[in-house]
Amino acid sequence: IVPSSQLAAATIANYQFNITLADRTLAEVAISKAGGNRYAANLVAQGDAASAAGNYAQAIGYYSEAWQLVK
Repeated sequence: IVPSSQLAAATIANYQFNITLADRTLAEVAISKAGGNRYAANLVAQGDAASAAGNYAQAIGYYSEAWQLVK
């Protein structure tokens, strides 16, 4: 394992994006399996906005909340 201080910033950003995308996918699948949920969909939209702004931790929080709501 390479210490994060030795990883290129682009590599770290790529990891963050991929983890965020995986969490978004989990939320979307859970919402779909639950037959839809407007509040959960709104949380995903808020997560998308946070992700687009580079706030991956905040986005993951929104996606997690959406998933928890419908699981």
